Amino acid sequence: MKPYLDLKKWNQPFLEAFQQDLQQCVLDNAYIMGEGVAEFEAAYAQFIGTEHCIGVANGTDALFIILKNLGIGPGHQVLVQAHTCDATWAAVYATGATPVPADVRLDTLNLDTALLPEHTTAKALVVVHMNGAPADMDPITAYCQTHNLYLIEDNAQATGATYNGRLTGSFGVAAAHSFYPTKPLGALGDGGAITTADPDLAAKMRVFANYGRALGQWATPSVVGINSRLDELQARFLLRKLPFVYEHIADRALQAHAYKKALAGFNVTFQQVLPGCASAHHLCTVLHANRAELQAHLANLGIETRIHYPYAPFVIAAYGYAESAAPVAARIARETLSLPL
Repeated sequence: MKPYLDLKKWNQPFLEAFQQDLQQCVLDNAYIMGEGVAEFEAAYAQFIGTEHCIGVANGTDALFIILKNLGIGPGHQVLVQAHTCDATWAAVYATGATPVPADVRLDTLNLDTALLPEHTTAKALVVVHMNGAPADMDPITAYCQTHNLYLIEDNAQATGATYNGRLTGSFGVAAAHSFYPTKPLGALGDGGAITTADPDLAAKMRVFANYGRALGQWATPSVVGINSRLDELQARFLLRKLPFVYEHIADRALQAHAYKKALAGFNVTFQQVLPGCASAHHLCTVLHANRAELQAHLANLGIETRIHYPYAPFVIAAYGYAESAAPVAARIARETLSLPL
């Protein structure tokens, strides 16, 4: 059976370097917010093309921290892409704000700007670059400017993706990033980051993520923050892997192209990437009207598959929406199947 994802292939070449990093952390007595974190933050900000990067514990925290420091909370509405991982919706819900589903296109699996409300009282819009494929940022940006909305990118799946030559994670007021092990840039555990061009917002978020205190200061905090910090050892691991992100993406792209040729006669629909854009190929997702049949057929051929994601997050009881609130996203949840990479 071809496994869905074998991370050994990507991590084993770095094993000796990882061991050196572990030894150095011990020798330096550096475990939390050390030089490795600072170096990674600088390198990742430069990679994405933003002025500031704040390392945090995971991608969900990253999105929550952005929202909280933009002042979003109870009594506010946030437009949220309807086809996404649960984490996107959970982060908005955790602020006390009300997430409102924004449906997606069946071809790109990303936000459908034609379906955004003509009038809205929402404070922000969270757009997701689903499976690593960039959303259509020009009309999305224009919509947010017209309606005075904060544009926030969920870039958790899209490190290295580009929209008209510009990396995703550099468009909104801020962007949330994930370094979960399966991502295009994966740690050996959890990890995340926030990127932004706004120095004041960056300073607020950095303090908020460290209990509400500036690094190295023990004065009484002026705000109530949380504990969400990128681990020193994971930061050093990520520094090792960052220069090889595009090599990783290219390998996944080759596999995705091979699947398109091999499955040409199976009546499956592959996610489309917009012209002028390049996907990070976090997932290779297809749609099929009889997913169970296709999954069983591939299993008989020795190919393991996964379902990302088996339900649309907005149908979770806490949010109070029916599938009719975003029917395209609901259909994708019934038909989506991820092929191994």
